[in-house]
Amino acid sequence: VLYMPLSMAATNNEVTVMDFRGNSSVTRRLNELGLVKGTRIKVIQGSRNGSMLIKVLNSKLVINLSTAHGVIVA
Repeated sequence: VLYMPLSMAATNNEVTVMDFRGNSSVTRRLNELGLVKGTRIKVIQGSRNGSMLIKVLNSKLVINLSTAHGVIVA
């Protein structure tokens, strides 16, 4: 299984959250938004203009690339 930062996932790919790297307060906020280990994410729009549009559960979220870089997916 290949692990990579969410920031490297291509548009229309579905990935699974495996781990988090970086600031614990950012990780906690992502957890509150539904990004927890094992969650499936669909990349709606890849890294453009410094942000990504993703679908988590039944919500769409925009996250900046530095945050996306700390979310490890497979």
